[in-house]
Amino acid sequence: MHEHGTVRRGGAAFIWKWGVICGAVLGAIQIIISLLSPGSLKTIIDVLVWLVAFFVIGLFATRQTGRVTTGALVGLVAGLIGGLIAVIFAIVQIATNGQVTQALNQAGQRGGSLSLGVLHTIVIVLIALSLIVTLALELGLGVGLGALGGLVGRRLVRPATSTPVADPGWTPPSPPLPCSPARHRAWAALLNLAFAVLGILAGAVLAILTAGLLINAQANAMQTTTNGWNISLQCGKASNGILLQAACAQTLPMVNLPQEAVYWTATVDGADQTLTGGHNYLLHFPPGGLPPNQAFWSLTMTNTQGQMVANPSNRYSVGDRSGLVPNTDGSIDIYIQQAAPAGHEANWLPAPGGYFKLWLRVYQPGAAILSGAYHVPPIVEVH
Repeated sequence: MHEHGTVRRGGAAFIWKWGVICGAVLGAIQIIISLLSPGSLKTIIDVLVWLVAFFVIGLFATRQTGRVTTGALVGLVAGLIGGLIAVIFAIVQIATNGQVTQALNQAGQRGGSLSLGVLHTIVIVLIALSLIVTLALELGLGVGLGALGGLVGRRLVRPATSTPVADPGWTPPSPPLPCSPARHRAWAALLNLAFAVLGILAGAVLAILTAGLLINAQANAMQTTTNGWNISLQCGKASNGILLQAACAQTLPMVNLPQEAVYWTATVDGADQTLTGGHNYLLHFPPGGLPPNQAFWSLTMTNTQGQMVANPSNRYSVGDRSGLVPNTDGSIDIYIQQAAPAGHEANWLPAPGGYFKLWLRVYQPGAAILSGAYHVPPIVEVH
């Protein structure tokens, strides 16, 4: 069959090729967005990327083939691939971040009428339903916005003017709808705007991700780790550069100069195992081994996000002003666990059911701390 114009194909090979490519790109973008801090900005960027992307995908496919249905089908395949990538990544995150286990432990400790096994089943069912709904939503958006973009793309198809092309396997598209030059320019401007918005969104996501990576790298570089305790003596100085200031704000907000206060944090024990309320721990200060200072020191318990967790004793920190009882040799043991240690209640720091974080603050620290000679003893798991 002879037909004037460029060959425009709209078969299954075209649909799957571009659907898979676009879906993989969208899936990768959604993974990047999921790494951002939760908030309204993250939600807005996520929604806008998908809306604009599906529209542009449908527009592109229809411009190449002349068929609105092809735009919708390419959007469907892109939504399927991108949605599957996002769902698989979400499952990996849920399985590895431990938040579900922590929530279940806390729910079980409240003594509810449901057993831990029943709660676990309910949580899994809810997670599965939410992932299914997410995938279905992305499929629907892919078809709907792909078709909408296809309608716009159909308006932009110009009548062919090139030399005849012979292709027996090609089915010519339906003639494009008549479009005046002014209207064609309007649709072309809309297309350029869509690409510009998508480019701005993609650039914003990459900029936020790059900034986060740089700040995290700086935060890791400025910290020293000994016995599982992290410390930085660089924060709070007016001479710090903007990257170091950002890293300090992320790691230790409202930080003082080292001469005023020094902070250690720990999320692992001395054996580099994550701290969790499922184990009992002991922090042993040998005789004369307490943090040297000219003011006071305290050890505070929080969750991994730095927030205090309620406990029956309403005790959230211990220190040199909390009435710690020393051993006969002058050493001090601090018991870090959920249940009160019999006979050592004065030295007990209650732990939550899930993962937690310890903060050791020393105000007006001594010279041994400022020089880096003093090291906090390791946290030891007690069996």
